[in-house]
Order: sequence, then structure tokens, then C-alpha cells
Amino acid sequence: DAEALLLEALEMQRRLYDEAHPDVATALSNVAYIYHVQGDYDAAEAIYEELISLQKTVLGERHPEVATLLHNLAFLYFERGDIGEAMALGERTPVALIDGPASARLSVGEAVTNLAAARVRQISDIVLSANWMCPAGFEGEDARLYSMVETVGVDFCPRLGVNIPVGKDSMSMQSSWESDGAQWQTVAPVSLVITAFAPVVDVTRSLTPQLSEQNGELIVIDLSDGKNRLGGSVFAQATSRELGDPADCDSPERLCEFFTAIQMLNENGYIRAYHDRSDGGLMVTLLEMAFASRRGLEIDLSKLGDDVNAILFAEELGAVIEVPRGAVDEVMDFLRGTSSLAPMAHCIGRASDDVDVKFSHA
Repeated sequence: DAEALLLEALEMQRRLYDEAHPDVATALSNVAYIYHVQGDYDAAEAIYEELISLQKTVLGERHPEVATLLHNLAFLYFERGDIGEAMALGERTPVALIDGPASARLSVGEAVTNLAAARVRQISDIVLSANWMCPAGFEGEDARLYSMVETVGVDFCPRLGVNIPVGKDSMSMQSSWESDGAQWQTVAPVSLVITAFAPVVDVTRSLTPQLSEQNGELIVIDLSDGKNRLGGSVFAQATSRELGDPADCDSPERLCEFFTAIQMLNENGYIRAYHDRSDGGLMVTLLEMAFASRRGLEIDLSKLGDDVNAILFAEELGAVIEVPRGAVDEVMDFLRGTSSLAPMAHCIGRASDDVDVKFSHA
């Protein structure tokens, strides 16, 4: 029996050498391979991941042995049929009228928080395509474009650890003409549309806004830490008001922590539903979750501040997750122990058995 012989050989090597010895690694790899061939993918995956972590430490990230193990793990995922590719979009064009760099950061951030719903191994697996549009030559717009490109390419994405290998531009976003003796001109503002791509290690763990039937607890993770800025938002447009500074991503490091936390909570089965917060703010996020589930909601906004309009309609980055009711403390402990996100995470309610969406604020 090949499996028994390989396991016996592994035990012999372990008695002779420590875990970091090349002969132990070879024996482990052989056991993983036999499990792989036999179709015991879970057992093979566990050994491959153990080996990859060990060999990266001993040999370095770029060693050929590490590349071989990564190839073997990828092929296992392919055979098991649970790998794939995810794509997400991000854009905040109206914000560019107020603050070009903030708009650029939000575009990247929205793509990342969208993509967090897929089971992606790490944020550095994400690659971006940047589509820039600008009325070149129009007063102030060239400088605005420069500041946005500099923000994304020199500061924000390098701090995220995310690469932008490709993109395109449209630099003639304006038109002028004469009609009835009058000169007319249409100018489109500078805008950035981000398309994000990433390999998915387990398509069966993709999260959706659909709430579970067990009435779990809803937690909002607010990456603005309560700033709730309304400038450039749909609410500002709908009420025809200038409402100050726009939303922004103040800390790319916090966004990295968010992405990693969502992946780990998903991997360990704590998240039942997920929806990022973007256009329309928390109000739209919650309503879309309710619509997708044909469920009502009971939401208490008391922990989120005093300005109800800002709480509901600020388009800051973040997400709403549904977790099992008995797991709230575990989730909060995880956020507290692994990131700086715990003070920004608040329980705000749960789904209800009727179809009414109810908000309260003490």
C-alpha cells in the first residue's frame, strides 16, 4: 500500500531529522501527492499549506521548491473545482469635483471592499486596471488628474501592497459647438474607474448580501471611524446642498486590516452575509440586504453618532456583515486581537420575520 509506505518513510525521516530538514520536506511532499492522487483533497491541501509555510521560512519566498509547491496546491484547487477569478469595480466620480485624490482613493477602496466578498488569499493577490478620464486642457483639470494619479500610483496602492499593471485613458472628455450664434461647451469631470481582479481560492465561500434564516446579528464596520462625511454624496446631490468634506480612505493600512479580517472570518465560518458600504451609504446597504433576502430589519443607530442623516447616507468605506447571534463576542474578540478595527465595529440589529425595515435612534 503506497500510502502506508510513504507515511512510514515520513515517520522515519522525522525520527532522524527535524521538521526543517530537506528529507522531511520531501517525505511530506510525497504524502501530500498520494493524498492528492487518491482524491483526499483536504488532507493534501493541509500538507501543502504546511510545507509552503515551512519552505518559505527555510528557503525564502522565491525558491524553486516553493514555486513547485505553490503549483501543486494550485493544481489541487483546479482539480477540486473550487478555484476561480473574481472581478469588482470601484468609482466615485462626483467626489472628484470636491477632492480629486479622495475620489481616487475611494475608487480603489470601493473595488477592494467589493472584492472582499470573494475568498481571496491575501490583498496582494489583487491587481488593478485604472481607467482615467479627463477633459485635458480645461482649467484646473490637468492638475487635478496629476494629483489623483500621484496619489494612487505613488502613495495609496504601494501602501496597500496592490499592483496596477494596466490601464487606459480618455483625455478628450469635453465638447464645444456653436448654435444660433452662441457658443456651447460640455465638460465631464476627471474620473477614475478601477477594475480589480483576484484569484479565488474557494468559490464555495463567496459571500452575498442575502441574510440567513437564523436571524443573526448585523455588525457595521465603519472604516471612517465615525467621520460620516457627506460631501459629494448622493444625499448631498438629492438635497442640493454643499455638505463639506467628502468621504475618504484615511488609512490604507486600516483597509488592509479590514480585507484580511473579512477573509479570516469568512474562512472560519463566522460570516453569513456581507455587503460593502458605498453609493447611498448605510441606508442603501441595509435596504439592499433586506431586498435580496425578502426580510425585514430592526436597526438601532444609537451607537453610531448623533446625526442620523450622516449615519445613514455618508458613503464612507466599510461593510455590514451578518454573524451568528452567539458568535458576536468571538468576532469582536478576533477584531480586537488581530487589528485596530474593533472600535469601528458596532452591532446594529438583526433581520426580522416580517418585511418591515425599522430604524431607531435613541
